Amino acid sequence: MRKFISRYPSDKDLAAKALTSLQDIRHAAIRDVFGAILKKRATATEPDCTLFQWLAHGAFSLDLLNKDCAVYVRELGLGNARQKCATELDGKARGPKKEFNGAFADFWSEMAAISELYKRGYRNFCPLRTRHDVGTSDYSAVLHEKTCHIEVKNMRTNETVFDIFDLEIRRLFHLSPAEYSFTLEVNYDFDNRPTGDQAKAVRAFVSSLRGKTPPFHETLQLDEGIAKINVTAGSGTAFMTRNSVSDSPEPLSRTYFLNRVRDKAEEARAQMKHSPHSKVLVLNFDPPAGSLTLDLVDDAVATMRNVFEGEIDAYFLFYRR
Repeated sequence: MRKFISRYPSDKDLAAKALTSLQDIRHAAIRDVFGAILKKRATATEPDCTLFQWLAHGAFSLDLLNKDCAVYVRELGLGNARQKCATELDGKARGPKKEFNGAFADFWSEMAAISELYKRGYRNFCPLRTRHDVGTSDYSAVLHEKTCHIEVKNMRTNETVFDIFDLEIRRLFHLSPAEYSFTLEVNYDFDNRPTGDQAKAVRAFVSSLRGKTPPFHETLQLDEGIAKINVTAGSGTAFMTRNSVSDSPEPLSRTYFLNRVRDKAEEARAQMKHSPHSKVLVLNFDPPAGSLTLDLVDDAVATMRNVFEGEIDAYFLFYRR
């Protein structure tokens, strides 16, 4: 689920188109939960955001989001769902895009957690945190007649080398469409946070494409490996491909990833330490490549349980942003 960066048409036109799309019956549950917040977002100086882009362009992610919203409203009630959305997003509704997108991703993770836990038998969900209180779990629920306290954490995706390609070709196309009318297909095996040297090399490479005639193929040596780039005629866009074979390297640094999981689990444990009830931790992660190896998922769950010394029901979700 890659976020759109382009501002064609204007932000205000984008917001208007998105709000029109929000009235579609296919987006009814999204409208129920986010309607008031998105109307407020539309009045921001720069309203562009992931959700407006999805609505305006009919992104495939809307179907999954609408399903999660529908379960959330059904299980918590419409009033609680809207109040929780306002608690999480209202203060950022007119703020910078990055902050609003991050808050949206965090809240969607909560709705996704409710949806997935329902499938596992949890019932009677109730929001516990009505403000940004430290030391309070997100929800309570009942499983087999036993009360549980639920904490949901969203481990936001780090920037990747692909993101630098994406941002740079969009920026240059905006400045000079005739000279950068390309689509970049980027094949690169790693999703770690780019170093300063890598970012500099990618920006220089994309700039060097100026005025060339597509199609053509290029390679770029980076610290971890070689990026292979197919360049075709386009409108300043980029997309990522990856050939997964048995000896492909792990896209993410295992140590870096599991350290982030441990940090989130320790944060959750601090918030739940006074709860007398069974504890449930749901951690969501949106992998840049759209997948994680099963052994890495197993290690993430084991890390969460180790932090809680086994006194936790741990669930790992991915690909909800």
